[in-house]
Formats: sequence, C-alpha cells, structure tokens
Amino acid sequence: MRRRVRGAIELTRPLNAISAGVLTGTGAYVAGGTVRGADAGVVLAAIVATVLATGAGNAVNDYFDREIDRVNRPERPIPRGAIAPRGALAFSLLLFAGAVVAALALPPAAIALAVFNLILLVAYTELFKGLPGVGNVVVGFLTGSTFLFGFLLVILLSTEQYVQASVHEGVYRDMARNEAALIEARNHTRILVYVPRSSVEDSATLFAPKHSDFRIPDESALDSLFVTTETEQEEGIALSPSAASMFSKFKSRSVPALSADPAELSIQLIGGLVEGFELAKEADAEVNRESDSIKFEIKLSGYEEGIGFDHPIISFLGVGLANGLDCPVSVGFQMSGGGQYDLSVTYDIINE
Repeated sequence: MRRRVRGAIELTRPLNAISAGVLTGTGAYVAGGTVRGADAGVVLAAIVATVLATGAGNAVNDYFDREIDRVNRPERPIPRGAIAPRGALAFSLLLFAGAVVAALALPPAAIALAVFNLILLVAYTELFKGLPGVGNVVVGFLTGSTFLFGFLLVILLSTEQYVQASVHEGVYRDMARNEAALIEARNHTRILVYVPRSSVEDSATLFAPKHSDFRIPDESALDSLFVTTETEQEEGIALSPSAASMFSKFKSRSVPALSADPAELSIQLIGGLVEGFELAKEADAEVNRESDSIKFEIKLSGYEEGIGFDHPIISFLGVGLANGLDCPVSVGFQMSGGGQYDLSVTYDIINE
C-alpha cells in the first residue's frame, strides 16, 4: 500500500506541480499586488486547480508513455511496478476531477482557460508530443499559462469589484440625498455627530441635532428616528451610519483591539480605510490634543463624486473614533480641490 501511494505521488512530479501553482500565485500577485478577503479564497482555489491539473497531466502522460518508459525510464513508477497502469489512469482522472471542482469557484473566463488547458494537456499526450517543435510550443504555452491564469483571475475579480463599487456608490448617493432632504425639511442643523452605543450592534448612531447649541441625549432616546426629550437642545434625528456594517466588519478583524489613544486609533482606522477596504489610496492624521480634534487628509480611490452627508469614508472614521474613544465626535469636511490630498475631515471630540 505504501509503495502504491509513493508511486502515485511520484507520478504527479510534485516539484513540477507545486511550481506551477506558485506561478499561478505569482501571476495573481503581480496583477493585484496583494489579495484579501474572499478573493484570497478564489486565488487559493486557482492555485489548487493548477497543482491538481498539472499533477494529473503528468500522471496521464506516464500512463500513455508506459511502454516507452520500460526502455528509456525504467525507474519511473509504472515500469518499476510501484503502481499499476490502471491505477495510474484512475489516479490521474481523480486529480482531473479535483481540478475541475476547484475551478468551479473561479470566474467564467478563468474556467474557460482552465478547461482549454486541460484539453490541450490531454491532446499533447495523445497527439502533439511526438511532433517536432509542436510539442515544445504546447509545453511552453501550458507552463506560461499558469502565470497568465493567476494574472487573468485577479484582473477579472478586480473588474467585478469595480462594478460592485459603482453600484454601491449610487446606492450611497440616493440614501444620502434622502436623509439630507429629511433633515432640511425639519429645519435641523447640518451638524453630524457620531455617538457611541453600547446597546446596538452597529456601535454608534449618527445624530443630527436640531439646534447648534445641542446636547447629546440619553442613549435610550437615540432609539427613535425623531429624538424628542424634555430638553430642547437634545432634539434631533437619529440614523444608522452608512459605515455601520463596514465598521463592525473592521472591528471583528482588528488585531490588536482598538486603541483608546487618539493618535494610535487614527493609525488603525487609516489602515482599515486604505489597506482593508481600499476606499482611499493614502491618508494621514494630525491629532490636536489641546483642541480635542483630529484632522484627516485623504487621497481618494473610490466614491470620488458626491462627497456629502454621511459619506462612507467620513462615516467609517466617525464611527471608529466614537467607538474607540467611547465619546461622541462631531465632523466637518471639505474637498481640498488640488494638492496631494482630495479630502480634509476634522473630528471634534465632545467630552461631556
């Protein structure tokens, strides 16, 4: 049994198969720089499919060349009796099936390339291997296409993400337009305050006060859309921030936990904004401890148009600061209109 297992593994040329998988991963890296989240799983599936398909191709090649190998390569698994020809063929078919299953997680165009390569691999063994020059061309293409496979995969994923991002941007603009109209209709201020919450999953509420000399109402009052209390300065509108779910996802992945120090917390949030969600190309933060304010300078990479009411970038930073510092923060922003940064956002820490 051990001899058959060892022979089956030898059939795949493990180093050759793994090298092909590395080329696929390299192609994905070159195309996207880094791979994150759900995309990492898809790229991993592509690498597994490449390794299995390459191993299957090597195994079926040994099956068809078994008579030639008895003379020229008697040390190979089939000629030396480590595995029977039928066992080698069955093993190669099992590997091909595994490659097909792994490929099902890929975009259609990547699947098409994988299927074409599988067909070409079998055709090489049966038809092209003995043809002068043709066989070398086929082998060269199959080797190079492993890199192309990973590259194409990430390009396709990036295209899908771009479409999703444009849809999300449209949804945000519609939502922001409606919420801003609601506030204007009720003659409220344009002040936005992100208030930390302990009783709701989203961890913060967006409070739009009615009066400029506002006070933050009790947490229970923020459960209502229209906030009314016995104190006039506490009246306003309470909304769920646009980045509530995004921040919850970021918080669940944060290692270490969010810092309570404004400077360290700002660095963590910038990391989420730039590296985690790729909503900004780069960002910087300046903490003014005397005025209890934090100013972010942001170079945008998405949502460039329609920066306004509770924009996802502004919302993410606001919810993050309120949650990390455990106190309300009000926000003001402006488009820079040139220079290194596109957007300046200042948050005032409200120490009640």
